[in-house]
Amino acid sequence: SDVDEKTSTPTKGYIAAVASGEETANIASHPILAVLSRKTGFHDVLRQESEKAKDHQKVKLTHLTLLDGDNNQIHARMATHIADAGRKLEEGDVIRLELFTELSYHVNEDSRPMPALFIIKYTRVARMSLPLQNEIKERIALSTTKLDLGGDGKKKASSRIIDPLSQPPPECTFENRLCRKFGVNFIGRCICDEIPVAERDLSIIAEDCHYINKPASELTENKPRRLMLYWWYATNIYSLTGKGNRGKLPDCLEYAIKQAYPETDSSKWTGYKSTPSANRAG
Repeated sequence: SDVDEKTSTPTKGYIAAVASGEETANIASHPILAVLSRKTGFHDVLRQESEKAKDHQKVKLTHLTLLDGDNNQIHARMATHIADAGRKLEEGDVIRLELFTELSYHVNEDSRPMPALFIIKYTRVARMSLPLQNEIKERIALSTTKLDLGGDGKKKASSRIIDPLSQPPPECTFENRLCRKFGVNFIGRCICDEIPVAERDLSIIAEDCHYINKPASELTENKPRRLMLYWWYATNIYSLTGKGNRGKLPDCLEYAIKQAYPETDSSKWTGYKSTPSANRAG
């Protein structure tokens, strides 16, 4: 049957709205975008500062350049569990974003922040002829608004052991955005609200995570579950810039992961140490 044009035509005004910090849900809760380019390959990703190089794993990632109905461009990264499916996308494919997060990133320390999309679920809805090269607009930088003028997360990460059993959650606020790290920022809210820990499917993560050699359903302790989640956020979110950094994930995120999969008492937390031979956050 014929494809409904309204559900297969790229959304107008969407990328400009993301860049300006507008409420994009007023334009489309499930924007439709066309694939301008796609690159899938194995990449070095952000790893905890304590992770040994010999334990490191290259991960398959799919990057997209997408166009909206105004021929504006935006960079997108697919979650690891759909990276292989994303490899089948071709130039001119039209996709509807079902589950995704809008964020921003810096190409380097001196560059302006650029809007980006992290895609967790999508549907291919059509094919289309791409516009001519001279009709495709330059990428739009994130506007200098209050959304990207909040705290830059440069406050030194706490060296204390983060313990949800005895401590209140760290305050990741507009003034001090703890999760703004490694060139990545979230447009509007904390990562714990934008990409909640509770919504991550451990059974899917276990298929890709090199820390785990058994199905998630067979895990009997919470520590390997936490390690999987540290890996997932580091790989999917904080490696967006491709810098291959090593470092500690945000305190707010570590707290949320530990709160979701806690120890039985505070004495069992190992904490985070920055020395190469030390354990990552436990």
